[in-house]
Amino acid sequence: MEKRKFDIKFAAREYESQGKKKTYWTTHGTLFVNEAGRMSIKMDSIPQGKIYDGWFQCFEHEKSNEEF
Repeated sequence: MEKRKFDIKFAAREYESQGKKKTYWTTHGTLFVNEAGRMSIKMDSIPQGKIYDGWFQCFEHEKSNEEF
C-alpha cells in the first residue's frame, strides 16, 4: 500500500471572483497515512481569531514542482 498524504486546511474567508463565490484556504499542517492505515498529524500552525471554530478540512496532497 502506498503512503498517502493530505493537507490540513482551514476555510479562512470567502470571496467573489468572476461572479462566483470561492473559498480562500490556508494550510496549517499535514496528515500522513502509513501502509497499515494508521494516521499521524503534523500541525504547523493554528488559526487565531473569531472565525476559527476548531474545524479543519483535509485535501489529498498535490505534489508541487519542488517535490520529487
